[in-house]
Amino acid sequence: MMMTILTTGLFFTGVSEAQTNKLITQNSVGPINIEMTVAEARKALAPMTLSRSSDGEGIALIAVKKGENEVMTLYANEPDASAPIDENAMIEQIYVWDETYKTDAGVHPKMEISNVVAIYGKVLEITLSEIESREYATFENQLRGMAFRVRGAPTAGNYAENERRATRFSRGAIVSAIELRRTHYPNENSEDIVPEFRNYPATVENAIATGITQTDEPDSTTYKDKLNESLQNGVNFAGHFVLSTWGCGTDCQSSAIIDAQTGNVLFPTQIGVTSFGAGGLKDKQPLQYQSDSRLLIINGYPTTGDSGKDVRAGAWYYEWTGTELKFIKFVARNETKVNDETKVSEDTPFETFWPMFKSAVEKGDKEAVAGFSRFPLSMPHGWNEVKTEADFIKNYDSVFASQSIDAARCFANAVFEKRDDHYEVPCAFKSEPVNSERKPWVYHFELASSGWEFARLDNTNE
Repeated sequence: MMMTILTTGLFFTGVSEAQTNKLITQNSVGPINIEMTVAEARKALAPMTLSRSSDGEGIALIAVKKGENEVMTLYANEPDASAPIDENAMIEQIYVWDETYKTDAGVHPKMEISNVVAIYGKVLEITLSEIESREYATFENQLRGMAFRVRGAPTAGNYAENERRATRFSRGAIVSAIELRRTHYPNENSEDIVPEFRNYPATVENAIATGITQTDEPDSTTYKDKLNESLQNGVNFAGHFVLSTWGCGTDCQSSAIIDAQTGNVLFPTQIGVTSFGAGGLKDKQPLQYQSDSRLLIINGYPTTGDSGKDVRAGAWYYEWTGTELKFIKFVARNETKVNDETKVSEDTPFETFWPMFKSAVEKGDKEAVAGFSRFPLSMPHGWNEVKTEADFIKNYDSVFASQSIDAARCFANAVFEKRDDHYEVPCAFKSEPVNSERKPWVYHFELASSGWEFARLDNTNE
């Protein structure tokens, strides 16, 4: 489930309490809003009930029901759809199904698209996803931060053969749900938002144990002296723990965690053998941790993957529970770049990178463009996922040369724009003049340790 999210809010006046309780704004629905915890939402929505649900992809969701009717669905980035609801999880997306909830302009679920057009302007595009065949419509003047899921018989969009994008809609097609999304919510591998040490606080305590407690684990005997030495150096992780490390060969490190209160030694599988130093990770410490935080970051390859993921080079984020490492997030890192004539490095200025990237796009050199890109690539909501270079090449035209995008034409005279720590190149719809003031397609470029990379394509009309 890809989620590019915006939370800009609006301030309304002259709205009655009854209307406010069912008002949809850019970051709220009635009494709840994006970034509220599940527990807060449960209290605000009472007497409606919250219960565990999931979609066809197995994504953990929360159904909000009034009696037997599902009024809305919440997404709170919970990792396991079979687990109980995490009351402390933060709401990152809200789907509104009930037609009694409306925007200030009167748009609501179950409204015909033709009537929405009268309010939010013409349909710019309707897309049909491969996963569960979901359809989304983008309107000319819709509010930023909202997405409109639509449906029709048999589809909402009138698609040409083998196409998944259309600008015409079928008679009687309706908005099935209005979705709100958290600002720049990334896919699971995006670098936009990553866990921070301050999000996982721990109270630092003095070490009490004077030596380690032997276990059945062979390494507790083999590395007894090293473990005791680390313990004597004091707490360095998660309040009252000591993270002890030692080398195991070239670009290889083994680790253990000691409870400084008891002397017990634990050997989490993920840090049994950590490989590091691959391409974009050469400038990173193999493990990052702090005495006052439960967060542990592995930069490289952990011993095993988590949550069904393959072991890949990247930043692996874990929370230490006191007995085990709980997987939080994975952010991929490229290990290699492209051939020598197109190689870039961390020191390459964007002004040097951009002509190389632009030239590759203008030539239609898919492999070269892929070499300048980060995978997985963050895509607009509802689009096909681009997790690998093979996915990228397969879906190349949808990113650079589709019915609504002509990147080569745009890039020929485009002016890149500096945005804090990244660059953006905005482009107009293919059907509109290249110098149109409206440029909804935005190509994002971010600096990795291996150089500048194409990291995300946004549709700002969503």
